[in-house]
Amino acid sequence: MNEANTPLPAPPDNSPPGAADRAPRAPRLLTRSVTAYAAAILLLWAWMLWDGDRGALATLLLFGPRWLCGLPLVPLVVAAVVYRRALLVPLALTFVAILWLITGFQLHVSAFGASPPFLRVLTCNVDERRFSIQALAELIETEQPDVVAIQEVRQETPFVWPAGWHVLEQDQFILACRWPIADRGRGRRLEPPDIGVIRYVAQSPAGPLQFFNLHLSTPRPGLEAVLHGGLFRPGGLFRPGSTGPLDDVLKLREVESEALSNWIAQFPGPKIIMGDFNTPTESTIFRRYWSRWSDAFSIVGWGFGFTKITGEGALSYGTRIDHVLSSPEWRCLRCWVGPSIGSDHLPLLAEFELREVSP
Repeated sequence: MNEANTPLPAPPDNSPPGAADRAPRAPRLLTRSVTAYAAAILLLWAWMLWDGDRGALATLLLFGPRWLCGLPLVPLVVAAVVYRRALLVPLALTFVAILWLITGFQLHVSAFGASPPFLRVLTCNVDERRFSIQALAELIETEQPDVVAIQEVRQETPFVWPAGWHVLEQDQFILACRWPIADRGRGRRLEPPDIGVIRYVAQSPAGPLQFFNLHLSTPRPGLEAVLHGGLFRPGGLFRPGSTGPLDDVLKLREVESEALSNWIAQFPGPKIIMGDFNTPTESTIFRRYWSRWSDAFSIVGWGFGFTKITGEGALSYGTRIDHVLSSPEWRCLRCWVGPSIGSDHLPLLAEFELREVSP
């Protein structure tokens, strides 16, 4: 037999037993993980909309650091690059879903009109005196708003206003306006007996205009009671239907929003409602009682629109709980978050055109 035609012996197989079977398992497991992760994000979003501001866990997600939902993306993207790059496409779509659905990223083109805006407003919760009076004055000088609504004011704080402005201070609220303020009214919370909203009528060049300065109750006491009071105690995370502190706070918030929203709606004519709602737009309470008016940032905002920053450094997170709402007579052109003035809330500004003024 010709030695040249003799087949060479196969090299010894030194791989561990079962390695050939395990090799394709990684892509299959990764595919299932990516699918499960994408489904979980959609379920979290639906659950937050359905139960946020009603149930404990969904409310924690609503007001908590939602960016944590994106942490699994990092190892999944690395694994997809190594094992199956086709999975980068669904991972990119999942990232968009987190950005848009979970964190509320807005992507709008500002609707600038042919002429300068008729109205520019600014609202900010100044956290009593934990803000810079000079920074607020410089912001007003730079942005030139027509109306400024301030919440959580400590009495006798020495604000600096432009010359000739009209300023009304009542309880925790201030409304400062370049036009005369002809009238004001009020709505009250049921508990505690603090004013929740004040109505003002300003005499603008286009006629009388209504502005509502608002500050709703925070869910913070109830959320802190859940986080610090244990999981299985009344009001804890795993006690559905329990009557704990969070349930009491959420019931108060719903009663309050219903009462104040109906009170505002009884006044005919153009309205601008602005202030610290302590409520994200995804909240069941916000959608039920405040969606009758247009939310400026949801229409023409760009970015996350976070107006409340919680925590510090890398562990901080933002929530969009300050809003500017408008009735159909107004057309919102632009809405943006201003720079920090030292408060735990950031200023929110919006521009409007007046479509129609009711007689």
